[in-house]
Amino acid sequence: MRALLTDEQFADLKAAVLARVAPKEWMTREEAADYMGMSPQNLDLLRKDGGGPEFSTFGRLIRYNKAKLDQWGASNNHEHAAAASVAKAGGAK
Repeated sequence: MRALLTDEQFADLKAAVLARVAPKEWMTREEAADYMGMSPQNLDLLRKDGGGPEFSTFGRLIRYNKAKLDQWGASNNHEHAAAASVAKAGGAK
């Protein structure tokens, strides 16, 4: 019986899955955008206009730190409008 994947294909697939599950500490703009669920262009706009996640430069390279992306994502939580209305009104009845 023939194997479904060669050893090389399996190694490539494993590396791709691990990269998605356990992102590395420093990411490129493409990796950071994918990690945050946005386009690289949107991440660029946030970087240029301000209000986006912290980034570092290494020469001309821009890199995002995973911990800073997580921190920025957590700080951008917004309460649903209906929940805010209930809270303002003194809770659900």
